[in-house]
Amino acid sequence: MEALAPAQLVFFALVVMLAFAVRGTTGFGGNAIAVPLLTLMLPIQNVVAVVTVLTILSSLGHWLRDCPGRIALLPQKLLWPLAVALPLMLIGARLGGLIAGRINQLMFNRIVGAVLLGSGVALLFK
Repeated sequence: MEALAPAQLVFFALVVMLAFAVRGTTGFGGNAIAVPLLTLMLPIQNVVAVVTVLTILSSLGHWLRDCPGRIALLPQKLLWPLAVALPLMLIGARLGGLIAGRINQLMFNRIVGAVLLGSGVALLFK
């Protein structure tokens, strides 16, 4: 991947700032804002990797701020699903990375855009 031009770097920074301001305010939505906008200038594989790392860091920051010393307060019934979900998440991420390198980028972008648009319209009428 080549370096971003100054204007692209400014766009990237503004998108990330907006997306994570929304995430910090609402607790969700940062990825839904960042990924579609950043794929306008970067390949989706790169965008997903960067946004995933930023989301992990953001979640860690929220957890450290809001829950210091509270891991023992987590209900035991939540720990088992988390233990199962983590390896499945890693497998899914790996499969997604393999698939993303083999499919038509334009077609994939259109499908993701249609799904996001459709779900947004459905939420408007809920």
